[in-house]
Amino acid sequence: MKIKIVAVSVTVVIILLAITCTGDKASNETVNETPKETVSVSWPGYQPIPAGFDYPANTTTLNAALSAVNDTTLRHHAWSLFAGMMQPAKNNVGWPVWYTWPNSVEALRIKDIFCQGDTGVHNLGAKEFHSLSLIQRNRLHVASKAILDTLHTPNYPMPQPVIDQFENLNVFTNASHTAIIPGKHFLFNGDIMIPTESLSEGAYNWINNNGFYNKHVMDSLYSAKKGSGLEAPSNYVVTKHMYWPVLKGQLNLVPVWYPGDYNPAYTGYAGYEMWKHFVAVDPGGLTQQIITPLAYLYNVYNFDNTKQIGPVMAKPGNYSRHSINEFYYHQITQADWDSFDASDKAILMASSYWAYNKPIGVGDYLVTIASHINTKELYSWTMQSAWWTDQPNVGPYSKNRPALPNAQGPWQHYNLVDAYGLPSAPGGSELPMASNPYIELVIHPMQTNCNNCHIRAGYPEIGVTGDSTQAGYQNKLCYDMLRKLYDSSSCFKNYMRTDFQWIIPDYTHPLLLCDEKGKKK
Repeated sequence: MKIKIVAVSVTVVIILLAITCTGDKASNETVNETPKETVSVSWPGYQPIPAGFDYPANTTTLNAALSAVNDTTLRHHAWSLFAGMMQPAKNNVGWPVWYTWPNSVEALRIKDIFCQGDTGVHNLGAKEFHSLSLIQRNRLHVASKAILDTLHTPNYPMPQPVIDQFENLNVFTNASHTAIIPGKHFLFNGDIMIPTESLSEGAYNWINNNGFYNKHVMDSLYSAKKGSGLEAPSNYVVTKHMYWPVLKGQLNLVPVWYPGDYNPAYTGYAGYEMWKHFVAVDPGGLTQQIITPLAYLYNVYNFDNTKQIGPVMAKPGNYSRHSINEFYYHQITQADWDSFDASDKAILMASSYWAYNKPIGVGDYLVTIASHINTKELYSWTMQSAWWTDQPNVGPYSKNRPALPNAQGPWQHYNLVDAYGLPSAPGGSELPMASNPYIELVIHPMQTNCNNCHIRAGYPEIGVTGDSTQAGYQNKLCYDMLRKLYDSSSCFKNYMRTDFQWIIPDYTHPLLLCDEKGKKK
C-alpha cells in the first residue's frame, strides 16, 4: 500500500510515561534519541469513525463517569464506538470503515519477519515465536504452572487441500505447515476465525515513526525505561475483528455462546468447539428445509492429537435458522479476491475447510462474529468488545444499548462487554469478568478481564520460562486475572510497559528489510 507524506520533522522525542489503571498520570519522563526523520502518513481512502458515534468523546464526561463508576455512560460510549466502526465505508462496497485503515502487518512491518530463508526465530531460544498462529503465540505469554498453562486447546492441522494449493507460494511459516504468514488483510488465528488488526492513522504513525517494530530500538528503550512505560497518543484506536466463513448455496452451522452453559468458576477450556447452541446462517435464496442435521468443524483434533473432535453435528430442533442480514457481513467479489495476497487466500481457505470441509471463493461471505475496539481517549483506555448473538436482548451484555438513529446495519444483534478498569463494586479490588467468548475463550479461562490483561502488555515478553522479569498475561508476581492493578503492582517492576498494546512486543524484531519478492536485501 502506498503512503503519502504530509508532514516532516527532523526531531523526535519519545514520551515515556508510567501506565496506570486509574486514569491518574504519573510524571512525564523523556528520553532524547538520535534525531531522525518523522513522517506522518495519510492512507489513501482512509475513513475515520464517522460523526454521530461519540468519537472522539468528551474526555471530561468519560473521566467523570469512570470516577463515579457510572457504567451507563461508559456503555453508551462503548456501543457507539462499535456501531461507528462498523458503518459502511464509502467507495469500498460492503466493507466497514475500519477496512480502510492501516493494519498491524503494515505498522509493525510484519512481513519483514518472514523474509524468505528466515526461520522466524528471534531471541526465543528453541521456540519459533513468529512461526506460530495467534493462539499458539498467546500460550507463550503464560508463566509455567499458571492457570492459562493448563488449558488444553484443540489441534488444528493444516487442511491438506490448503497445503496442496499453496505449497509453492511461500505462505507457510515452516516446513511443518503449522501456520500461515500474515496476509495483506488477514492474520492467521490457528482456527476457524479470520482476524484482522486495524489501526487509526494516529496509531500507525506513533508505532512506525518511533520504530517500535525494531528490536534494537526497543532494547535501548528497555534499558532506559525498565519499570516504566510508553504512552500512546489520544488519537490511537486499534480494532481486532473476527470474521466467520459463510458459504453461498447452503445453510451454514455456527456455534453461539450462552453464558449459562459454564459455571464462571470453570477453569478448563471453553472455546467454541465446546458450545452447545447453534444457528444455521442462511445466505439467502435457499429453499432448503430444516429436515437434516448440519455439521461444522472438520479435521480438528484434541490437545494431544489422539482423537478427532469433529465434525460437530446439530439435528433439526437443536439449531435455529437466521438470515445473513442479521449479521454484519461482506460478500467476496472478484475485485476483493484479486486484492487478497496468497497468504490472505490461504487463511480464508483454511478457515473454510475447518468449518465446512469446502473451499471459499468469490460469491461467498465473511460474517462479523466478534470484534474488539480500544481507544486511548482515557489514560486507562476504553475497551469494548462485541459478539453476535441470537438472543440480543437477553442478559447483562445487552444492557444500556442507546438509540443510534444514524447507525446502519444490525449492530443491535450483538452483545457487548466493556472493560474500562471499573471494579466489581465501588472501592473494590476485584474487576468483573470481561471478555469476548469467541476471541478470549479459545485461550483464556472464563475468569479474565480485558483491562487486566492489556495493562500487563510490555517488553520483553515471556518466552518459555515464565520469568517474572518479563511481560505476560500472567507472571510469577501477578497470577490473578481479576485483581485490579496499579502502577505500584509487582507485575510491572521488571519490564517496560507498552501502554496496553500487546501487538508491539508481539512483533518486535530485527529490521530485516525485504524486497518486493520477500527476499532479504
